[in-house]
Amino acid sequence: MLNRKSLILFLSCFIPNTEKRKQFRQKLLKHKFFQIDTSKMKIGVSYSVFDGEELLEASIKSIRSCVHYINVVWQEESWQGNKCSPKLKDFLFSLKDKGLIDEVILYPHKGIASSAPAEERKKRNMGLEAVKKAGCNYFMNMDTDEFYNPDEFEKAKELIIEKGATHTACSIYTYWKDPHFRSLNVEYLCVPFIYKIDKYSKLEKVPDFPCRADATRHMAFKNVLGGGGSRSSFL
Repeated sequence: MLNRKSLILFLSCFIPNTEKRKQFRQKLLKHKFFQIDTSKMKIGVSYSVFDGEELLEASIKSIRSCVHYINVVWQEESWQGNKCSPKLKDFLFSLKDKGLIDEVILYPHKGIASSAPAEERKKRNMGLEAVKKAGCNYFMNMDTDEFYNPDEFEKAKELIIEKGATHTACSIYTYWKDPHFRSLNVEYLCVPFIYKIDKYSKLEKVPDFPCRADATRHMAFKNVLGGGGSRSSFL
């Protein structure tokens, strides 16, 4: 069965003129028959925050128009027992007052963690559960230093629907000092992107995860996803 792009390429191959063929393809892509409906894709985002809050507002603004719900799960002490900024709580609620955050959630941690990765995963799963309660069927787990181009984000949503992907990840570029200084090459480490979720979904370490990514942000591939066994696919 031909997908959307394959069908457009097939229809345009009968036009010998290269420029006219290109124009024809662009026109077809804009036609409602070839548009991909992402309206039923309700994305919930959860940020894990202890520090780095100086980047949080800008990060949220880069995705706010593309998603339906955002929560921030924060903690007063680090896994080593260090205190967060005394201004963090008020800052988070100020973002909520602005409508950038829908829910602020305190992760109840005190003292030194016996296993920082295990605690971090519990914290991120707390954010995932809140996303489920908000009625979302797709999930993103983010840190404050991550940013997306809204136009590219929307195209990625269409691709996820078109391919039927349940687990996705993105390559990343690293920036230094300010947004003008970017690495020349894509980093080897990837960032987990959008996951399709249901009531069974949870974050857990996946030994054979398809790319190198933060293990506290892996999503298990054994989700039921509508019942009847695993239907996972990675993009």
